[in-house]
Amino acid sequence: MFFHYLSYTLGEFHAENFFGRVGIYGVSIFYILSGLTLYKVYYSENTSQPFNTRVFFVKRILRIYPLMTIISLMSIWLFKGFDCTLYEFIINITGLFGFIDWDKGVATGIWSIGNELVFYAFFPLLLLAAKRKGLWLHLMLLISLVLYWYFAFVAIDLGDSASPMIRRHYMNPFNQIFLFAAGFGLGHFFKAKLSMLQASILVVIGTVSFYAYPVAGNRYLLITDWSRFVLTFSCILITIAFYSYQGGLPKLIASILKWTGTISYSIYLLHPLVHHIVGLIRDNPALGIPHFPEMIRLPLSVALTLALSHVSYYYFEMPISQWGKSKLG
Repeated sequence: MFFHYLSYTLGEFHAENFFGRVGIYGVSIFYILSGLTLYKVYYSENTSQPFNTRVFFVKRILRIYPLMTIISLMSIWLFKGFDCTLYEFIINITGLFGFIDWDKGVATGIWSIGNELVFYAFFPLLLLAAKRKGLWLHLMLLISLVLYWYFAFVAIDLGDSASPMIRRHYMNPFNQIFLFAAGFGLGHFFKAKLSMLQASILVVIGTVSFYAYPVAGNRYLLITDWSRFVLTFSCILITIAFYSYQGGLPKLIASILKWTGTISYSIYLLHPLVHHIVGLIRDNPALGIPHFPEMIRLPLSVALTLALSHVSYYYFEMPISQWGKSKLG
């Protein structure tokens, strides 16, 4: 949210800028956390019960689709004036864009949710590989790493920085699946418990390497060559630090993080629309609202996004998920 809002206000960030890096690798950490979280929820060495694929997908659909569908419809209306083909309409409403046309999501940032839907389709295979004896999980992690290398060193060609294929390759779910698999592998293989000192050291190393690694200019340079692996490793270090830290946080900070984490999906999907609507209201003289600058629009949009995300989660998304759980038993 802050990356997008600051970009709208201050202009595009370049590769050497901290926010320019967060704009790309914030999504990367999201994928790592997604794989890690699903592993923690669904993997157990002490159960003989098979993984219920139907229940898993129904729960994921009920969690993702209600808000995603509404945001897609509103984006088609506000950003395209319903001027879209039937094909574009169907793949956006159904989420199929993530599988067949991953750069055709209408809502800002929704491409990553399309990627996430693809990862859900692969999750049962990762889970099966982790439960089987042998090197099956290692093999799947290796394949995903090879794909990561292929996009970083071969597919994403910055020779023509204006080429739409760069953006399309970046949004390809196979370009991102290693991050999801890495999160899953982190949960499966990394069992160490870290003290505050150990966790702090990892955070410092990860943050310094993330910010200080020398890349400048086009932001897509951050996802090519060895810079991609260095910055990805920095994100993994930071994730390990927070995941494995055994201590607590100050109560206020913990409460804020828990709240923003709980409503984070709503924040992610709502914030571009909120910013856009605030601008439409401000720029409509018929409403009689005095024109205010972008530096006012930014904090106002943040406050409205947080408030609407709270309402969306607790009064719309959570009730639907709870209803689904009650029906599934």
